[in-house]
Amino acid sequence: MKLCNSFEITTVSGTTRGSFARPITSGAPMFAPHPMTGLCSFHRSSRCSASAQELGEWHFQSGAIQRLLPPWMGVSVEREANPLEDGARAEITIRFGLLALRMTARHSEVVRPRQFVDTQERGPFASWRHTHRFLPSKDGGSSIEDSIRFDPKGGMFARLLIEPFMQRSLARQFAFRHVRVREDLRRHAEFNARFGVQALRIGVTGASGVVGTQLCAFLSTGGHSVVRFTRSAPRNSSERQWNPLDAEHGVDAKSIEDLDVIIHLAGESIAAGRWTPARKRR
Repeated sequence: MKLCNSFEITTVSGTTRGSFARPITSGAPMFAPHPMTGLCSFHRSSRCSASAQELGEWHFQSGAIQRLLPPWMGVSVEREANPLEDGARAEITIRFGLLALRMTARHSEVVRPRQFVDTQERGPFASWRHTHRFLPSKDGGSSIEDSIRFDPKGGMFARLLIEPFMQRSLARQFAFRHVRVREDLRRHAEFNARFGVQALRIGVTGASGVVGTQLCAFLSTGGHSVVRFTRSAPRNSSERQWNPLDAEHGVDAKSIEDLDVIIHLAGESIAAGRWTPARKRR
């Protein structure tokens, strides 16, 4: 796997080159009404030195949607398409203070690992269509292209109100997303080059926490198989039950014998309450 050390970002306002991407929040508008449909449109393209195969496959791995969500947006993944194929759906919740907006998108035009399209079925927009493309470059590298056409609810008046916000928000989001992909590919390539390991079976405790959620997504997008240990009943084959409060029977030996690595993140939150003698013993 080649490292993705360079990038080139192309938007309607011009082209930026360098060794890392920065959010662009000023200058010419990053999107404009599409000349044929009248819908708002946004486009961002970044060049990467990883192959198109590697770049595209990253997006088709479980956990990719989690890794692509900027941490400042307050978005949670309710359902991930696994596998990502025509007709599969993904669902997220977007939170603005006390307001929570649910968005369901259907995947279509899937050509693995070259492209797929997300179309809103339910959500905050009148319409939303996001095309993802992963294209080979003549130099052996690749480019990632994100093209969005959307229409806010409320017609032309709503478009005029939402344009400045969407200009800043989408530019910042996709600058983050493209850098995240580049850095994750680089870290996975460095690990494989150093240890010569292509795929591991990794168990993770505390997988539902802030760190655990991102770690599991990072590992799975690298091609590793992740097993989450949970205190509740397992929902699928990727989860196994354990009881950390039971020192003798907390983990069944058979549940870990097929794992290459165990990462222990489970613990007691320091903000969950007073540190009583009972909590300290636990």
